[in-house]
Amino acid sequence: MNRFLARGLLTVLALGASSAALGQGVSFNPASLDFGVLPPKTKKQLTIQVTAPAGAACTLTKPPRFVVTPDTFTGAASPVTLTVEFDNSALIQQEQVVSSVGFVEVKCGKASGKFNVKGSLEPSAPRPIVELTQKGQPDGQVSFTVEGDPQNPKPFCGEAGGGGGAFGSTGSVSFACGDKLHIGSVAKFEIKNSTRFLKFSGGTGSAATCNGITAKICSFTVGSSGGRIVAEYKPPDPLFRVRLKRDGDGAGTVEGTNVADNKRVVLLTANDKSQTGSVPATSAIKVKLKASPSSGSSFLGYEVIKPSGINCQRKSDECTFDLNPATLEYEIEVKFKKGSSAKGSN
Repeated sequence: MNRFLARGLLTVLALGASSAALGQGVSFNPASLDFGVLPPKTKKQLTIQVTAPAGAACTLTKPPRFVVTPDTFTGAASPVTLTVEFDNSALIQQEQVVSSVGFVEVKCGKASGKFNVKGSLEPSAPRPIVELTQKGQPDGQVSFTVEGDPQNPKPFCGEAGGGGGAFGSTGSVSFACGDKLHIGSVAKFEIKNSTRFLKFSGGTGSAATCNGITAKICSFTVGSSGGRIVAEYKPPDPLFRVRLKRDGDGAGTVEGTNVADNKRVVLLTANDKSQTGSVPATSAIKVKLKASPSSGSSFLGYEVIKPSGINCQRKSDECTFDLNPATLEYEIEVKFKKGSSAKGSN
């Protein structure tokens, strides 16, 4: 018996894999296959010779990630050659070393035997990520979709609200679909239910193709560097700010309303020293102040701190004035005193 066949038989017997008599067993040369460590996207084939009882129909079972051909054969007087391939097609983008170890079992009638197979992959480069940053005053939602992912297809990955709080203090969000993306997948950002969106800009990496797009959808094929993109929205609307300050030893309330719709702009209650209200400064607004002294107090009048040019009559408990977009800050002092002295007295 040659030394290779003897070694194969000893290996099979050591594994306890053959229950047949020694002369009717299944043996292998070599006794095991080691594919070593393969780079990503690399496949490797090795061959092994099988000696089996002549005329016996042989079948085999194998562990995952190994392909053996032929998978059925008939035992013959001379050894049969099998081709074994370590199939890493599903592992191309793994970020860690992936190993596969197991046995291929060959059964030929009542005889059987096993040979060992093992192989592993080198880690690939870290998989890319994509990130969207919001600029301006975002509204609506941002959805992120991955299409055509070659390794992990998922039709929908996530959605986040457009408010600053939803994205943290930096106004950015990174979508990962449960993991980092694969090169060659198509990433799509879509801005939904937004009235303030302007355009995509500032794109880097594979997202640079979205720069300048004013439509609410930005799609790009993910490259090795991933992609980062900015969603620009209209800047925050300027605000008129109206501040009321209390003066004197009396008490009372002052309410400021928008004359056009009678909505409240600012309210100074009897317990407030000062109070500030705001309203969008998209156009000129006419505001009416109405002072109401508390029981036992008298209203003395208004004094405009800023800006100059507002005429609030000191003897009237009502004052109406325009908020002009050229001036955003307004401050008016309101005077109450104890007692029932006539309006307008100092």
